[in-house]
Parts: sequence; C-alpha cells; structure tokens
Amino acid sequence: MNIYCVDLNWDIPLLAPDVDINFFKKARHTKGSMEKLHPLLLDHLYSKAVSISFIEAFYSEPNYKQGIHSDKGGGDIPKLNWVFGGHGSLMHWFMPRQNISIERKYTPINSSYIDYTRDQVYHVHSREIGKPSLVQAGIPHNIVNGLEERLCLSLSLKEISMEKAIELLVE
Repeated sequence: MNIYCVDLNWDIPLLAPDVDINFFKKARHTKGSMEKLHPLLLDHLYSKAVSISFIEAFYSEPNYKQGIHSDKGGGDIPKLNWVFGGHGSLMHWFMPRQNISIERKYTPINSSYIDYTRDQVYHVHSREIGKPSLVQAGIPHNIVNGLEERLCLSLSLKEISMEKAIELLVE
C-alpha cells in the first residue's frame, strides 16, 4: 500500500440508476451533484463516517497530457476516483522543489488548484488508476492518457487525511 493511490475492492455502484454516464462527457471538467450518486454508495460512506465535499468529472481525449497541478491549495487531499476507459493512462505524482513561486488558480467550475511547470517539481510515483481508487490529490500530479478517451468521476472527501481515509475505506 502506498500514500499516493490505493485501489478499493468495492462492488458498490457509483451512479444512481437513472444517471447516464455520458452526461459527464459534455465538457473536460464538469461539476457533479449528490443526486447523481447511487444511494448504496452514499450509505456505505455514511457507515464509515466519511463525507463528500465536492463531486467533479474529468473527461479527456486519447493522448491527452494534463498539466501538473495540486488540488485546492495543496496539502493532504484524498479523493475517491472512478476511471472509465483510458486503458494505459497513468497518473503521475510529483514533489515540489524548494523555493518556487506558486499561485492558486480556478477552474471553470470554480474549484481551485495550484499549477506547476515541469521544472518546479520532481517525479515520485506513477500508476494506472482503477475503479474505485483512493488517490492523493493534494500534491502535484497529472494524468497522461494512452490511446483511449478517459472519464474520471472524482469525489473529494471532507475533512479527512489520506491516512485516515485508507484506514476507514480499505477493506
């Protein structure tokens, strides 16, 4: 088990039965809502005392290379990710170098992030993301797609560390 990504052995549906996953392919970055999540998933998280603070989807075409960034203002930010398609895509994690200048930016759906150039970070880990997986989004990271389009539905967890999320959610 590592601090960057842990696959979860869950057989729990992500989306409510009436939700078409293609809804999330309309834009590169889409804001989700609790109503789109399956009640069994919400019940499971509730039983573990885990709350969701934000839901978003990321859609990208084959061979897409995302910019390196950390979510929100950086730090310890675990997320539950479900990836559809994107076979061969890799998530890469980086550590920031010393004495760099950073600036918080905002996406079209008003989520914040810190953007990094490649020379401001050094690589620490890479792997393919499954469904579902618990990922660390508070340190610099990016996605590099392979030959398939990729859709990632991502649930930000409220007021919990990656260590605690692993303790509560890995079965």
